[in-house]
Parts: sequence; C-alpha cells; structure tokens
Amino acid sequence: MKHYIENLCHTLHASFYRAEIEKLSKFLPYFETATMESVCKWTPAEKTGEKQVITPYPTYDKSLLGFIDEIYSSNFMYTDYMSTIQDLDGDLNIAIETADLDLLRAILTYYVRAERFSDGAWAMAVEEKVFLKILRRLKEINKVE
Repeated sequence: MKHYIENLCHTLHASFYRAEIEKLSKFLPYFETATMESVCKWTPAEKTGEKQVITPYPTYDKSLLGFIDEIYSSNFMYTDYMSTIQDLDGDLNIAIETADLDLLRAILTYYVRAERFSDGAWAMAVEEKVFLKILRRLKEINKVE
C-alpha cells in the first residue's frame, strides 16, 4: 500500500509539470544542432572614455533567449536549487542522466541563473550539451509518468 501511495504522489507531482515539459521539449531540435558559435556572438570591449571600458559581453540568438524566457515564464524554476545540487558528488552534467524531476529542475535553474554571475555561461552549457541532455531526460521522465 505504501508503495502504491508513493507512486501515486510521484505521478501527481510530475503531472503538475507536464505542460511545462511539453513546452520546453519544442526546443529539442534547436539544441540538437546548436553550438557555442551558433548561439552566441561576443560584443568586443569598447573604450568609452579615458578611464572607462565596456568589457566584452555575449549576445545570444533569439531561439536561446526564447528557451530561457520559456523557463522564466513557467513555474519550472526551482527556488532551492543550490541546496539540492550541493549534495551531489561530482559533475552536474553527469547527474542529468539519472536525475529525477526535482533534481532536473534544480540543475536547469542552476544553469539558467549562472549567466547572471558569469557571462557566457549559457554558451558553455550549449557547448557541453547540458540543455539538450536536460530536455532529453525530461522527455524520458514525461513518457514514464
């Protein structure tokens, strides 16, 4: 009986995110061919005054920005993502392969928010196929649930 109730709760929990997973899944073809160079162009440094310089910064393509906007506009972001991922031993990229829904949400949130702290983080995530792996795993989980 306990196992049945746990499965029922897990299925109900996953169903809350089914629509978001389906919306995000439309970006799978994009990430299958995306490369760092195709999604990001770096605006060069610019001297604006005698002692003022604008440092280089990334300019992302519309599809990647659409993906990020889709995540932010959904309720897929995981507010307590840092405490969830700090318990992982090793590479987040490897953890994606066996992650459950909440861990995937935490990892995705980590990578989406990383751009705020490190210019070019989204480009690196694309290059390392992180977003692609997350979307594939979400699709896999969505089929099972």
